[in-house]
Amino acid sequence: MAFTTRLTTLERIKKGDEMAWNQFREAYKALMFLRGADFGLSADEKEQLVQDVMVSLFMGNSVFRYDKSKGRFRDYLKTIIDRRAIDIIRKRVTEHRTTGDNGETEVASDDTVLDEKWDRAWYQHILAQALDALRGEIDPDSFQVIMMLLNNAEPKTI
Repeated sequence: MAFTTRLTTLERIKKGDEMAWNQFREAYKALMFLRGADFGLSADEKEQLVQDVMVSLFMGNSVFRYDKSKGRFRDYLKTIIDRRAIDIIRKRVTEHRTTGDNGETEVASDDTVLDEKWDRAWYQHILAQALDALRGEIDPDSFQVIMMLLNNAEPKTI
């Protein structure tokens, strides 16, 4: 089983398939939340981020520009998520200026740090998909052993 976004799913979404839209949203929501946390977004802002990313990705053919020949979907998605997160931060800063708050936010400014966080979040996303698929394929005791081994090898990644 491949743990990548299938172009057929993306095409179904472009055609307005609500089921594909919901599957995509659920598959990537946790990843968007992790990335939102990297930018210091609040819980409400993370929910807004998911909505904004979904709108950016799939509102009409003119916005949907992923081209497999130009790179990986995960890099394309990262760019969209990052841009929407920055938009949310800008909006927050603007709102704070009108209310007299300083609107400061703790956000990693080093691109390398943000890229490393994205790579870890992507790894967690793929691992979660793989574990969900595996859970249905093996007996519960074997799955528990695998989870124990993973938790020893890399704490807090599951």
